[in-house]
Amino acid sequence: MYKSILFAIIIFTLPLNLLSQSNWFWLDPLPTGATLNSVDFIDRNTGYTCGKAGVITKTTNGGINWTLLGQITVNQLYDIECLNANTCIAVGENGLIFKTTNGGINWDNIPSGTTTVFNEINFPNLNTGYICGFGGVVYKTTNQGNSWAQIQSGLSTTLYSISFYDVNYGAAGGFNTVFTTTNGGVNWTSHPLGSFFDVFQTVNYVSANEIYALLSTENTVFKTTNSGMSWTPYIIGVFDPSDLERSMVFKDSQTGFITTQFGDIGKSTNGGVNWFLDTTFAPEYNDVNVFWDINIVDTSIIYSVGSGGMIVHSTNAGAVWEKQIGNIKTYRDVFFTNANTGFITGEKGLLIKTVDAGLSWNRINLNTTFGIKKVFFTNPSIGYICGDSGLVRKTTTAGVNWISQTIPAAETN
Repeated sequence: MYKSILFAIIIFTLPLNLLSQSNWFWLDPLPTGATLNSVDFIDRNTGYTCGKAGVITKTTNGGINWTLLGQITVNQLYDIECLNANTCIAVGENGLIFKTTNGGINWDNIPSGTTTVFNEINFPNLNTGYICGFGGVVYKTTNQGNSWAQIQSGLSTTLYSISFYDVNYGAAGGFNTVFTTTNGGVNWTSHPLGSFFDVFQTVNYVSANEIYALLSTENTVFKTTNSGMSWTPYIIGVFDPSDLERSMVFKDSQTGFITTQFGDIGKSTNGGVNWFLDTTFAPEYNDVNVFWDINIVDTSIIYSVGSGGMIVHSTNAGAVWEKQIGNIKTYRDVFFTNANTGFITGEKGLLIKTVDAGLSWNRINLNTTFGIKKVFFTNPSIGYICGDSGLVRKTTTAGVNWISQTIPAAETN
């Protein structure tokens, strides 16, 4: 999986495993600004996310509130699957498998016998589950994830996604290729679908014969209605050509959703043949990995998560999307004039101010989209900012008002 570097208020470049030390604590966004790689809901109320540096969050009231359960590892967790409200399994780097049976209070490290990266986990029923990862590894459990054994699949290419319709019929996405199995992963059939130098970021085994496979960069969804014997490509056509498709989910044979790096959401209601772009949600900053995963809870409720602790949801089957928590901003500089009053600058004209030592922040409207690179105050009232395209401004009112300054024309950044 592709990852990006984010900045969080006050913490900046401190690694997340230092956050447990008493000298540092997270300020914004709450409960975390870590990248969320995966989300899974067991019902309308109870859901979990996992992500960067072992972060796991949980809600028990349909996303109204999210609680940071803790950091169970310093490694990336790439996917989480919940069997019931209290039992969940998360997988990630270094062959890590973690399981909780008490709603996330405690997590057991389940030995896998490998240090490879696990990309995705999927349970077709309560007892049987599969994990895929780098080097073509496929692991299987038949006891609710209490123990796992590697299947000698014969695959060698990295598998980015895996989906099983039942304990026997499954599909996995790799480089330019989708693989299918009819005997629980013992044998796999290769389906090379092109030479586009791309990976199948998501596969969905929707029904006994239907499989959907999403390419990451080619703006294309492949579909089979005969268990992989033949495939039809459908051009999505609604996303920016430079965008990356990150995740896809179909709630039935006709209705599916795709989320992207730039924070776009696409929907199809005719089995992937045509797609239209959602216009109800637009991230303020779309220059980073906005979305990483999407999860359908029921016929109405859908969640998507991504960078900056971002969680958005729809309560009406994707007609309208709203942000619940998180942010995606690129901060550039910070300056405090005293213990309580400080300023942070960032891209796209971002300037925010706190007067309570960072507990809350208010945005100052500069009426510009230029990046603000630096901020400096000579006393509590007089300060300066500078940034892209020769932007220099001065305040004599502690940041309430800012006056443009004239600089030599040749100085533009």
